[in-house]
Amino acid sequence: MRLLSPRALLARAVYNWPAKVLCTALALFLFVFHKLNTQQTRVFSVPLRIVQNETLNLSDDYQKTIRINLQGSSEDIIAIEEADIDVYLDLTRLDKPGRYRVPLRMNRYGNALEGNVRIDMDPQDIMLTLEMPPAPPAPEEPAPEAAASEAVPDEALR
Repeated sequence: MRLLSPRALLARAVYNWPAKVLCTALALFLFVFHKLNTQQTRVFSVPLRIVQNETLNLSDDYQKTIRINLQGSSEDIIAIEEADIDVYLDLTRLDKPGRYRVPLRMNRYGNALEGNVRIDMDPQDIMLTLEMPPAPPAPEEPAPEAAASEAVPDEALR
């Protein structure tokens, strides 16, 4: 086999170039079409877990479950269970009362770590309001009249 000069190599590469470009584009289209048709989708909901410090309370009603959308081959997505995905809100860094948009975080376990599966959450973040906890009620002291009526006279003690 003899080596081609750079000029001959370029001439051979551009010879009949429209057919080469068309065949490459067709091959790319068929590849993408095949990949999209073999993808399966599975949707389920998982409970939302909240990690927070004890200095603030949630004041709003928030979404308790998060919708999970799995996309991948049928073998990979069927193997994933709801227990393999943990969705949580991390509120530990929020230390002032106010309204916040907090992004959801996800941990994957077990079969969710394996395979080529795309995992999406809906929603991606949650808007919530944090407020200071109510002050504990002060202990009630008995009224002076009540204390006097409950007192026992010295004579009764003898």
